[in-house]
Amino acid sequence: MALFLITGSVAGLAQVGTGILLGNPTGVLGASGAIMAILAVLTVLNPGLKVYLYFVLPVPIWLLTIGYAGLSVFGIFGATTGIGSNVAHLAHLAGLGLGLLYGVYVKGDVSAPNQLRIGGGRGGMGGPGGPGGPGGPGRRR
Repeated sequence: MALFLITGSVAGLAQVGTGILLGNPTGVLGASGAIMAILAVLTVLNPGLKVYLYFVLPVPIWLLTIGYAGLSVFGIFGATTGIGSNVAHLAHLAGLGLGLLYGVYVKGDVSAPNQLRIGGGRGGMGGPGGPGGPGGPGRRR
């Protein structure tokens, strides 16, 4: 959570600061920059991690990261169509840069998951090993 909050704040400030320097200040939150930071950290820690694009197409996370970075770079120069000028592309790149730096910093100390599963499966709420299962809060000694 600290990574998300810190990188989101810095990414938002980078976007706002650049806007002030260019004479077009706008307010942003930086949450998408924080998401890019998390994507970058996962890419550094486990570049072969499969992410299911549209829940169907398995794509290595490094390719997804490069794709999003490319969209932001092209968006800064106005080369992408349909995205519009209301996207904080610089905040995305700032978050990505911070995430890459942090990923390199913690690479030897932290391991990344081999797969990400959202919902269902074993070990969820009430399942085996979950809060109601063996070792959960309802366990008696």
